[in-house]
Amino acid sequence: QWTDLGTYYYRYYTDEDRKHRVKYVVEPEAWQNLEDDPEVDDPLWESDDKLAQYASWSLTYNSSGQLASRKALGGGQVTYSYQTGYTGPDPNTGQKC
Repeated sequence: QWTDLGTYYYRYYTDEDRKHRVKYVVEPEAWQNLEDDPEVDDPLWESDDKLAQYASWSLTYNSSGQLASRKALGGGQVTYSYQTGYTGPDPNTGQKC
């Protein structure tokens, strides 16, 4: 017997620079709230602006295609930065590179 865990919905960027990268994540409780919204006919066809009101997470990317930020519904935002090259200790000598 299958157990219904709800609907997880992922919307992706469609522009060439960010194609195939996740834009919004809607978790089951948020999806149900979206479906229950009387202004929503079909959640799959809602605008990004409307979907953003329900998205559990919204994601942005930097010009290199790396995740730049993750914002939670209701507030909290995490930003990411990246560093090229390894700056830790040399695995052979233990000395800093």
